[in-house]
Amino acid sequence: LSEFDAMALLDEAIQDVFLDFKNSPNNSDFIDLLVRYNKKNVISTIRELINFRRKLFSLIEFYKQSNDEILKYYNSALVKCYSDLFSYFDIIIDKLQEHINESEIINDIREKQSRIKAIFSKFNQAFYNSPHILDFNYLRLISEIFREKTKVNGKLQLISFLRKNFPKHFSHFEVAYKILFNKDILVLDNQQYNSLLLQQINDARLITEIASKVFDKYQNLKQEMFAIDFDDMIFLVRNMLCNQDFAKKIRNQYDYILVDEFQDTNSEQFDIISKLCFDDHSLGQDNNLFIVGDPKQSIYSFQGAEVEVFHKATSTLAQKNNLNPLIEKDKSSIPTKIDYLNSTQYSQQILNETNKLGILSLTTSFRMSPNIAGFVNEIFSKLIVEPTPTIFELKKEAHNIKYEPIICGRATSKFIDNLVQDVATSKPLGSVSLILNIDSKTNKSIQLVISLKKDDQQIQLKQKVEEVIAPDPDINAEVDNSTEEQLIVKHIKAVIAGNLDYKIFDNETNEFRKPEYSDIAILSRKKNALGKLIKELIANNIPYVLSSGSGFFATPEIQDIREFLNFFADKNDDYAFACVLKSPFIGLTSADLLEIIAFNKQKGTQNISLYHQFLEYYNHIKQLDNYNNVKIFENANNILENLIFYSTRLNVSSLISKIISLDGYNFYVAKTPSGSQIKSNFDKLIDYARKFEARGFRSLYDFVEELQYLSDNSKEPEAAAFSNENAVRITTVHGAKGAEFPIVYIYNSNYRTKNANSFMFDKDFGLLFKLKQIIDGETSDIDFIIRNVVNHYNKADERNEEIRLFYVASTRAKDHLIISSSLMNTKKGGIAKLNGFAQLLFDALELNYGDSDFNIDSIPSHISTELMLHNSVTPNLLKIPINVFSNNRFILNNNPSVSTKISNNGDYHLSIKEIVSVPKNKFFYPTQLDNLLESEENFVINKEFGFDEHFLDENLSREAALSLGSAFHELIEKINEWINPDFSINVDALTEISKSISLNYFNNTAEVNYLTELVSNFFNSPFLSEYNDLLLSSKREFHLVMPFESHFIGGIIDCLVEKSS
Repeated sequence: LSEFDAMALLDEAIQDVFLDFKNSPNNSDFIDLLVRYNKKNVISTIRELINFRRKLFSLIEFYKQSNDEILKYYNSALVKCYSDLFSYFDIIIDKLQEHINESEIINDIREKQSRIKAIFSKFNQAFYNSPHILDFNYLRLISEIFREKTKVNGKLQLISFLRKNFPKHFSHFEVAYKILFNKDILVLDNQQYNSLLLQQINDARLITEIASKVFDKYQNLKQEMFAIDFDDMIFLVRNMLCNQDFAKKIRNQYDYILVDEFQDTNSEQFDIISKLCFDDHSLGQDNNLFIVGDPKQSIYSFQGAEVEVFHKATSTLAQKNNLNPLIEKDKSSIPTKIDYLNSTQYSQQILNETNKLGILSLTTSFRMSPNIAGFVNEIFSKLIVEPTPTIFELKKEAHNIKYEPIICGRATSKFIDNLVQDVATSKPLGSVSLILNIDSKTNKSIQLVISLKKDDQQIQLKQKVEEVIAPDPDINAEVDNSTEEQLIVKHIKAVIAGNLDYKIFDNETNEFRKPEYSDIAILSRKKNALGKLIKELIANNIPYVLSSGSGFFATPEIQDIREFLNFFADKNDDYAFACVLKSPFIGLTSADLLEIIAFNKQKGTQNISLYHQFLEYYNHIKQLDNYNNVKIFENANNILENLIFYSTRLNVSSLISKIISLDGYNFYVAKTPSGSQIKSNFDKLIDYARKFEARGFRSLYDFVEELQYLSDNSKEPEAAAFSNENAVRITTVHGAKGAEFPIVYIYNSNYRTKNANSFMFDKDFGLLFKLKQIIDGETSDIDFIIRNVVNHYNKADERNEEIRLFYVASTRAKDHLIISSSLMNTKKGGIAKLNGFAQLLFDALELNYGDSDFNIDSIPSHISTELMLHNSVTPNLLKIPINVFSNNRFILNNNPSVSTKISNNGDYHLSIKEIVSVPKNKFFYPTQLDNLLESEENFVINKEFGFDEHFLDENLSREAALSLGSAFHELIEKINEWINPDFSINVDALTEISKSISLNYFNNTAEVNYLTELVSNFFNSPFLSEYNDLLLSSKREFHLVMPFESHFIGGIIDCLVEKSS
């Protein structure tokens, strides 16, 4: 089953099971569950459990326990957390005594500590007597002691005193204290809390029961269809290999098994690999297994990848090798050919004890320049660390990754020469820069609550109103108002113009050169955050190309339709609308979009949505006389008006059909080598939409959400495919994995991650969530200490994945790395709380950005670090400059005479189409070649091919022009049928064939005559008159495919003439 078909079948299973529950005699609990938690949220959770069925199987096992057993398990884990907290508290008090000599203060605090211990001892005894109940009375008493005044000057509370004197040690304690002594939870009495927690456990048990029945129904529906889904392939094969005879038969077919990208596997996949390789009954019968992976690049947990499997696999391999008598374990070194200093010689890698057991570390990077390698080492050696002690030791296993410093092996002696001569010089060792947009505005917000009452019903409307307070103009006189996107564009223009000393090392010439647009990649955490940036690139005449990934939902034609639907669902989606305008359906160019934005900038309406900017521009130009492009924009506006009208009236499948049937697109598809594949993809999408509609009433927005869900959760990893044109590449961090670029911008690094599902799954603690209650028509949430503890513990895993994602983004850069962020000043000074990559970066640089005196100058101008070079014995000291560009200062070359304004080159020809990607076998076809300037193109058409001026100036409609072009093309293909042996035109034959072809395009004789005249002029033109003998023996519609890097590029040549061999 395709993923869309699988989802449709799963929805059918959900509907059937929900109907069974609803019609059962004891349906009150089920209906109450859907009302309290919202049916949509419950369905979303069930979908996730079945899409990642490992979670469901764990929950089924967990809820086989009785309620009392679960309560005991929860409470025993919490008692250990309290115990660990007070042990850590004792350590803080001991450290306090080392620093404070006043006995009165120490005795006071020790007395409080003693009372806390005594109460906690009673708390432990109560738990021992009734392990299914936590006694909150004791916890409240302990909390009161922490709030008691101390005998220090100022009479600080104990907790405030510790925070003030031991901020570093106490911050760790305080986080745990706030969770374990949550004041909103401790107000409940023991019986209330216990009763509410039992209700939450029963709700979770019911959700698991529903999901289990949905899974069974889903499996039955697939069996009736003789179908399987993606996960079935994994689980069925794993189950089959549990049969030892079958496993042995398969195992005997292979001597060597190699697995790449092993960090992205999961436990089921490793089970399969293990059964294919290892014979547990005969050690000598094991196959040879070779795995390659980098746990620092494990970034697909959202698709089910488990980074801990990599650790499990390497441990298993080491144990197997250690027990295998056939493996030599006394080798001290192995030869390696990776030696760029002298490629004819081998070097030796010394083996440590771990290496001898088969675990080798490939730490040499042949991609990164020295400065980037050194920067990555300095940042990630602090972020990727051994497991740090945590107060909540809920689980034994820890999956932190040990960081091994990168050795720089960049294959150029120029880097090495620069390092040897002077590491502090501005030689081209690569660069690291920060682009920081600092917003000094502060917001005051108030919330308006409006209650509307009618009879017994009440509706509350809440509206947050923000008052923006502008910064003091005297203090910020030199600060420009550039956004993050504008600063990036300004930086790119400076790089391309040569105003920044950015050199790119060219492997072909073995020399440094100036950068081009195609050297630049912009990476974003999420694709939907790119709208503002794309608008700014267009406004500044910077060509760009969006990466297209692999898989059905990533093909350009399906992406085009998705963006149409995204736009119809949200007219303010600038990213979607820009894609719509540039798609073959509308056909505007980057130059057209530039005109739209430039006009609105001049008019002062640049802050409205791109769609409304388009309308403003169109309404302006249609009033102008003799404006050349008005027909193009009129056609675009007519298409959009028409489709927007139907988007609220047609069902989704009909709307997609309406988009696809646009005049001109069928011509585009027909003339594209991958036309049949594109049509097939459209048919598949329409079929999906019809199945979607058959599941009951669904809106356009629901379909857009479902496409987004399928795209985000596809089991097929994203793989970026880029064109070869001179344009900036834009992709997600996930899409860039495995790629490399000379210059990398990490955009919008201060992003907020999407809030996780309110239902939290944990294989050891079940399904945890806030209990929803409805009392007097009002919904309230009841939280639980166990949920907060588990959530806090699991956030460490989420942070580790963000670190790995940041690592992948940073290591895509070869020569220059630029990290951009939007920051906000606080009223008290300093920077507001950071998120995402920005938070990780500032933490690694140990910047106290929240301090009132923090500013741009607080960022270090350089980082000093040691860097090992490949084949060197000792590390080199490297001084890495950190260049900072911001709206406070945008300095180029530290030279005030260099202008930051770069004039656009009028001769530069913009790329206006993306490559069409055929999913099969990685073949790529350019859909448009337009390397000639317009003036040159007109000259060639006029003088060489026999078209008159009046033809070029004639304002044909888009439809008429496409019809004429298609008929003309088809008539030239049949040239052999209307040319006489003496190269004269057979007028009768030409007329007859013209009439036959024209039936598909025209309705009247005048257009047939016009077509015949055009073809006659064309054949008698200077170019064809000179080569008419060769023309008749030419190959027409000649399909060429040739290797292109690691893929193939193909195209159809209209007419291929062989002249003089």
